[in-house]
Amino acid sequence: MDGGMLEERRDPARLVTQRILDRICYQCGGDLAAVVGPRRTKSVVEVRRRVIAHLRGMGLSYPEIGALLNRDHATIMNYLRPKNGRGAA
Repeated sequence: MDGGMLEERRDPARLVTQRILDRICYQCGGDLAAVVGPRRTKSVVEVRRRVIAHLRGMGLSYPEIGALLNRDHATIMNYLRPKNGRGAA
């Protein structure tokens, strides 16, 4: 397997600068400070979910997204996991 192929796959992560991340957050209805911060209000969580989905669509891995948003990769995976409709009791 060619090593150049791996470099191409990782290339999108290098392109995501603070400015681009800020723009993505704005387009998804929030601001960067809220998305990378500790708040877990419903509105911030929904914006964070949209930002994560957008970054995944750009080809970033779970650990790469986690590093950008100050989250563990497992947390990023959980944000994209389909909800089964059960709410908290």
